[in-house]
Amino acid sequence: MKNTPNNHFEKQTSLNNTILCGIDEVGRGCLAGPVVTAAAILKSTRKNSLIKDSKLLNETQLEKAYSWLIKNSTFAVSIIDHRRIDQHNIYQATQISMCRAYYQLCAVAPVAPKVVLVDAVKLPLNCQVISLYKGEKESISIAAASIIAKVTRDRIMKRLSKSFPLYSLHEHKGYATKIHYKALFAQGSSPMHRMSFLKNYQQALLKQINTQIELFEP
Repeated sequence: MKNTPNNHFEKQTSLNNTILCGIDEVGRGCLAGPVVTAAAILKSTRKNSLIKDSKLLNETQLEKAYSWLIKNSTFAVSIIDHRRIDQHNIYQATQISMCRAYYQLCAVAPVAPKVVLVDAVKLPLNCQVISLYKGEKESISIAAASIIAKVTRDRIMKRLSKSFPLYSLHEHKGYATKIHYKALFAQGSSPMHRMSFLKNYQQALLKQINTQIELFEP
């Protein structure tokens, strides 16, 4: 199946009677809102064509995949808000969120996972941690975690959009899109924005203002 990630890690650990979980985050590069992490243990190694990198799925597919995962996985979610991201930095906040998701999963799973597959982050956990480049393509468990985290975060951003309607958070989910830059230029930052990120993106914002005539259109 095209773009369906491998499950060789899952099959190998199943043969060894070892529990494995995948961990992934969503929202790491956003200008606003939280970073959301999920840790997931699949109950079966059988493949589902919708369980793939969440970035490859549209909203309808994401919701269908999420519904399937509710029935076919054990998972936990960790949410780190924008204030803690500013307090630390995004990499440390991601590590904190991933570790928290793992320990929360250990608390709800019948058996704690002894092997963790994670997408390109080093984690200080007391178990075997395998960090994979483009992990959503290498492990179906990481792909499952990415879908759970994505759906959870998208729902959060849609709710936040009702409180901050001028920023269209429901459309871009806090990412650095043109419509988001336009709202920042017109309104300034909101209480949901990551101020450390806005400082980093200030030059990009100025470039948008100076070079994109669309920003000044009504």
